[in-house]
Amino acid sequence: MFNLVEAKPKTENENYLESAEWHELLERAGKAINHCYTIIFREPNGELGEAWHWLSDMNMEYVKEKYAKQKKEILYFELKTMKFGDRLASIKGSSKE
Repeated sequence: MFNLVEAKPKTENENYLESAEWHELLERAGKAINHCYTIIFREPNGELGEAWHWLSDMNMEYVKEKYAKQKKEILYFELKTMKFGDRLASIKGSSKE
């Protein structure tokens, strides 16, 4: 009378979302504390640039990889202590003297 739908095998993503590894990562992310970081980098054309990132320590490697893929050399990766542009100006200003 009833047609039973065959259970589809779980995909790799579905298996991962049920794994202990994923649940541990979610727990760590939920407890992570974000900080504002200033990144001073060199563009592929040689220009210096500044960026701010609001992230936790567990995401630092990901950001570094993104810059590497864009062929941007990170010169400074530090906690934000100055207004936007001031850190970059302190570097550029010192190189002109």
